[in-house]
Amino acid sequence: MIRPSRRTSIWLCLILLIVFSSSAYAEEGTIRKLSLDEATQLALQSFSEMKQTKWELAASEAEMSYIQSEKNKLASANVETKASLLTVNADDYFAEIKDWDDLKEEEQNAILQSINLQIAINRSINQWIQYQNGIQNAANQQEKNQQLETYDARLRELNCNQYLASLAVMKAEPLIRYKVKLQYIGLKMASSEMEFVQESFEDSQRLASDAAILYKAGRLSRSGLEKIQRQARAKQSELESKRNSYQIQLSQFKRELGINADLPLELDNLIIANPSSPDLKIAVDLDRNYDIKQMDAKIKLAKSNLDAAEKGTTEMKNYYTVLWSQAVEQRNTLRVELESAVEAYQAEAATLYYQFQNASSEAEDASEEAQDAYRLYVSKRISFAKLEQANQSQREAEYKLDQFRYQYLLQTERMKLAAEGVIISEK
Repeated sequence: MIRPSRRTSIWLCLILLIVFSSSAYAEEGTIRKLSLDEATQLALQSFSEMKQTKWELAASEAEMSYIQSEKNKLASANVETKASLLTVNADDYFAEIKDWDDLKEEEQNAILQSINLQIAINRSINQWIQYQNGIQNAANQQEKNQQLETYDARLRELNCNQYLASLAVMKAEPLIRYKVKLQYIGLKMASSEMEFVQESFEDSQRLASDAAILYKAGRLSRSGLEKIQRQARAKQSELESKRNSYQIQLSQFKRELGINADLPLELDNLIIANPSSPDLKIAVDLDRNYDIKQMDAKIKLAKSNLDAAEKGTTEMKNYYTVLWSQAVEQRNTLRVELESAVEAYQAEAATLYYQFQNASSEAEDASEEAQDAYRLYVSKRISFAKLEQANQSQREAEYKLDQFRYQYLLQTERMKLAAEGVIISEK
């Protein structure tokens, strides 16, 4: 058997150490790429809004099942009592008399008179007992009916609550998808803004470096140099602020999705088309709106309560009439507000479209001016600072154009959400 030398063993250990260290470092430095679709799926599993609405639905179903069970028990219960009556049968008395045949006739007649008198008294008492028992049974039945009516009212309310809870669950899903898109797009916008500030900072650094050279050559005053240096420091502070803000948003996003806070996260690029029309051709049917459906359920409950109160007092009927009328009025008001919100969505989309068109023209002009500046700089007819100024104007125009793309995309998502039955009122 050939044994490795001590030097060979040391080298093998070092190699293994390097391999394991590299592997561990690669594991720690792994970047998690996250698409918008994946983020949406994680959100539907993790967001507290969805969990809460599902718990409320489960609680409503459980309570409704319990109340229904209690109502069924009461409905099948016999609340009538049977009164214990006094005997009116003479044989019952005779059975208690021993040696009847040995009694004299006068004694038997006296006993018969006593028995007949007692039977008459018992009949009178039995009438009173039956009367009182009838009153008690009627009271028991009335109490039972009232309790059944209470159960019916509660079941109507629970049935409405259960439907409202199911609507809340259905509403939560598109709302969470929209919220994730809002955060995802917001992070992409913040990243784009950070890149823009980064480029501006690098330009300011180059200008500061050139200014230092010009100052040493005596071609720039000290005040001019300090001004450019202050501008560079301001850009650096702005960049650090943007980075911190982005990291805070990203950390919150990861926390809500249940992603490890220490895991580096990279968002996929979004393919954003240019706005092609001032009109968002997305149909919104308000009858599908979850808020309208909730109001319809409340109107139905109020009408059911009003119908059930027809046999009640005038005050009770007036009370439920007011509730029903109020629910109808609230529904009508809500529909007008939602119609106005949809119109505002359309108007905002049209405004963003025309702003994008103007920004697009400005970006084209800035691009042509940057190209002209480059040709002039190459022919030594303008300074490098002038060239950088033209390039900076081009970057600003492109950044502005990019922001309008994101804003138009967000507006499109709002309209899609409205088409799914959820309208976010901008108040």
